[in-house]
Amino acid sequence: MDRLPVPADYAAMQASMRRHWPTDPQADGASVTVDVSVDEAGHVTAVQPFTPFANSGMPSRMVLRNRDGSERMHEIRRDPGVFPAAEAVLRDVQFTPAMRDGEPVAHTFRMTISFTPDSRSAPARGPAM
Repeated sequence: MDRLPVPADYAAMQASMRRHWPTDPQADGASVTVDVSVDEAGHVTAVQPFTPFANSGMPSRMVLRNRDGSERMHEIRRDPGVFPAAEAVLRDVQFTPAMRDGEPVAHTFRMTISFTPDSRSAPARGPAM
């Protein structure tokens, strides 16, 4: 594989995450890991939840950067119940297709979608997702 699929427009993905926010607006957020299939044109064709340890409930930590440049640790829960929102986000977003030998190809990859307070309220910006 010469190049893996990536969102073609990170600002559009962030906007989609704000539209499809899955939890109570006061919640700390949640994440889900999914397997995403993208076709040769960059369209999402399938999204499946990835659950290596069923119902493990293991927390995940992220370092979030505040607007003033300071950082803080943020703990989020891995929540398979967030899957419908993550799927809606991914189906909203156009990807650049994977490339092999200079040709676009279909590809399936794993990614984690994290809904955090920053992803809900932050203004859309480039690949700092």
